[in-house]
Amino acid sequence: MARARPPGSGLRFKQGTCIAAKGENHEQEVLHRLDRDLRRLVCRQFRGSRTAASRCYSKLTGLFRTEADSQQFFPLMILAHVMLSGAFVWIYSRGVEAKPWLAQGIRFGVAVALLTVVPTYLIYYVVQPMPGAVVTKQIVFDGILILILGAIVAFLYREPARA
Repeated sequence: MARARPPGSGLRFKQGTCIAAKGENHEQEVLHRLDRDLRRLVCRQFRGSRTAASRCYSKLTGLFRTEADSQQFFPLMILAHVMLSGAFVWIYSRGVEAKPWLAQGIRFGVAVALLTVVPTYLIYYVVQPMPGAVVTKQIVFDGILILILGAIVAFLYREPARA
């Protein structure tokens, strides 16, 4: 359990957690937690799905960089995920309401998926010779990921229970 800090003491980092001082900006704590959780999720995703993804994309060698070539651009992947997590929480924080957190998170995830995931992959399908099955999997699995991330943001951003 996090102990309260005197006002103005800022954020304290201890054993991988971020404790916001009483009266400090709640968004900073949420951003830190989301960033940490996204980093864990990305690491698990890369470890667990490399083989499955390589099977799907192995037939599309002309469309994507080789694994060796893409390694030099990995820092840009990290930067993209950091920007995504920050924007994700920032947008959520502007529309949060005093309603149940899970429903808000799912609703937010649906809105973000319809704004980003679905149109992006449909556009790629139009301009690249991607198999329809691959595009469908991309939309479904990335859509599920965005719904989960929406629920995580809502959970982390919810108001703590008052004693």
